[in-house]
Amino acid sequence: MQVRIDGAGRIVLPKAVRDELELMPGDSLDLEHSANGVTLRPAVAHVSMRTKDGVYVFRSGEPLTAESAQAGLDALRQGREKRARSGAGE
Repeated sequence: MQVRIDGAGRIVLPKAVRDELELMPGDSLDLEHSANGVTLRPAVAHVSMRTKDGVYVFRSGEPLTAESAQAGLDALRQGREKRARSGAGE
């Protein structure tokens, strides 16, 4: 795959590459150079929280099933209920 360098020294990573690497606007890349060429790598692999349209969203890199979402909600609710019950007796 080829990309061009513009007059300001910028390149555009093709959308297919950004999608495959799950790169988002604002992500950083590590640049390594040697006599043989240039290598770019995501600076932080798979950050779990992102902002999308002003809202924080969790991104695990894997599809979230309805069952795992429900299990996570159930665990959160049970934990809150447990804390509420233990705090009520103080």
